[in-house]
Amino acid sequence: MTLLQLHQDNFYLNIGGYTGNYSGQLFIVDSTQNNMQFKYDSLLTAGYTHPSAISAILPNQNINFSTISVNAGQYSFSLQPNAVCLFKINIPGINSTHY
Repeated sequence: MTLLQLHQDNFYLNIGGYTGNYSGQLFIVDSTQNNMQFKYDSLLTAGYTHPSAISAILPNQNINFSTISVNAGQYSFSLQPNAVCLFKINIPGINSTHY
């Protein structure tokens, strides 16, 4: 059974072992933010052709973000259904990530 989420949910980020205060950025892609498919569909609805819609979107591709503060290693946020998010958190002394 697949459950379709129809409402906004709240989430809690906890950076284990880090209790300081850090700055960072939050990037969200959902139905209204940073959504190139939505922009493309809107241009087609406005009368653009496929090539002209692509031409209008390509030079203007950027991803907007919000500046966040992570306090005591924790951050609360909410997401719309089917949203994707990426955090970039600046923690002094960490220069790279190893997988």
